[in-house]
This record gives sequence, C-alpha cells and structure tokens, in this order.
Amino acid sequence: MLIVPLLVLATAIDLYDDLMLERIVINMFVSVILVVGLQLFTGNSGVVSFGHISFMAIGAYASVLLIMSPDKKAYTLPYLTGPLSEIALPFIPGILLAALFTAVLAALVGFPLMRLSGSAATMATFALLIITHVILINAETYTRGTRTMYGLDNYTTLWVSVFWGIIAIIGGFLFKESRVGLMLRASREQGEAAAAIGVNIVRVRWVAFIVSAFICALGGAVWAHFICSISPYTMYMHTTFLTVAMLIVGGTGSVSGAVVGAVAITGLFEGLRAMEIWISTLRIAGQTAAGFTEVFLGAAMVLLMVLRPYGLMIGREVRLPARWRRKLGPATGKSAG
Repeated sequence: MLIVPLLVLATAIDLYDDLMLERIVINMFVSVILVVGLQLFTGNSGVVSFGHISFMAIGAYASVLLIMSPDKKAYTLPYLTGPLSEIALPFIPGILLAALFTAVLAALVGFPLMRLSGSAATMATFALLIITHVILINAETYTRGTRTMYGLDNYTTLWVSVFWGIIAIIGGFLFKESRVGLMLRASREQGEAAAAIGVNIVRVRWVAFIVSAFICALGGAVWAHFICSISPYTMYMHTTFLTVAMLIVGGTGSVSGAVVGAVAITGLFEGLRAMEIWISTLRIAGQTAAGFTEVFLGAAMVLLMVLRPYGLMIGREVRLPARWRRKLGPATGKSAG
C-alpha cells in the first residue's frame, strides 16, 4: 500500500513534465533510499547512528570510479593509475558493485562498533563519519580531495530513482519481517532477555549494519549520477542531520515512518525555500530572507516532536485494510508494500 501513492506521485510529475518538480521528486526518492537504509539499522536495533552518510559518500565515489569512462577519468583524475583508470562498467552493475564494496567495508569496521551500546555506539558512528570525511579529503588521487569531482554521466532519471526507492522500501520491509529483524527488535526491547534465549546481539546488529550500509551506498551512487558533481562536503554534516531528522519526524519504529518522514521533510523544505526566495525578492525593509528555510524547518520539527514525540507514523506500518488481508490470505496480509 505504501508504494502505490509514491507511484501515483511519480506518474503525475512525469505527465506534468516540469523539470524543477521532477528534480525535487528525484531528490525525494534518493532521500527515501537513505532514510530507509538508516531506519533498517537504527529502527530495529535502537542504536542511533550518525555515520550512515559516510556509506553514502563511499558508495557515491566508488560508483564514479567504476562507471566513469577512462577519457573522463584521465581529465578529472589525472593521477589515477592501475585497473581503476581503465574500467568503465554499465550503470546498474557499477552501482551494485559500489554498494557491495561499501558493505564489505561496513562489515570490517562494524563488528567492533556493534559491541557498543547506547551513547557510546552513537558517538562511535559519529566518529566513523568524521574519519570517512577526512579520508575522502586526503585521498586526492581517487576523490580530488576538497575539490568537486565533475564529469559524471546523468543516469538517474525520475523512474530510475523510483525503481531504486521501491527496491529499498521492499528491502526494508523484508528485513524487518525476517528472523534477523525479529531478533534485533527483541534485543532492542529486552537485551538481557533476548540474550538469555540465544540471540547473539552483536551478530544481528552487525548484519543489520551491513545491509543498511549497502542501501545507503546505493542511495549515494544513485544521487551522484543525478547531481553529476560531488565533493566530500556535500555528504557530511548537513546531509547527516537532515537524514536523521527525516527518520525522527516520520518515526524510527517503521519503514513507513522512514518514507513518510522523507516525503514530509522534502516537501516542507522545498516549500519553505520557495517562500524564502519570494520574500527575498520583496526585500522588505531592504533585507533578504537568508536562513528563513532552516529557521522555520527547525521550528516546525520542534513543534512536531512536542505534539508527536514518536513521529508521524508512531511506529506503525501502512498496510492493506483488514478485510482485504483476510481475502488475500495470511501470507499476503503481512505485506506492507
């Protein structure tokens, strides 16, 4: 059921044929991928992560190195040598391989991190974000350092973003209903009781961390080939806090909350930005409305958290009506997609 309104929205935007609205919706679907990836780990484990945008950044840069043509690499990355300077994969194999590479890195760094809990785990993920950012800045041969990497081909159309957004949503639902997802939520609610019945908390967190890293890396690769120019600063603090805000607004306890939060914050952000531009053109008292969007977005989020502290969806999933589920059978009735 959750996928249907998203498809309707994408179809309406495609038929309306407005470039600006199309770019907004593509950004929205990229946000859906990222927030669902974050929810898969944070929502099921209860561990707040500030490090998942680092996987977005790694996925974005890895996809560029795998997909960009050798001629463009020679111009954009003149010091790049070896197989990476010659390889040029098609878009889909390239982004999947980039996401897989990121998942392997997440597996390596994630196992010791998953032994931590509470604020210690949150701070460790924040440290991971900072470390990744510093490495990307200093790896000039592969990333151009602080300079913007350009020359990317635009493969991410509206329907490409819709496709990967839906894949992420389905993946989030499947993981939540899987055996690992159930054990992970059990460890979130009652860690000692879950461990007593045989749940390996470190291992199930580690699996969720890897899968969520794969999805976030996929989102980064899709975004990179939409924006066509990237730098380490575009995938750092601002993107981290905006993604976490989307998840909190929608509700960390459900995939539906992740999607609703991404859609709601994207719509609110773009609406406020349009209002900021309009107010700036009036130049009331000779002043522009610089910062209007961030101020009112923050105020709206504070108000929402006061009124709905568990998010818009309150941890609930969007499902088929009960009478439809009874007709379709118990197996289908469990599906929220």
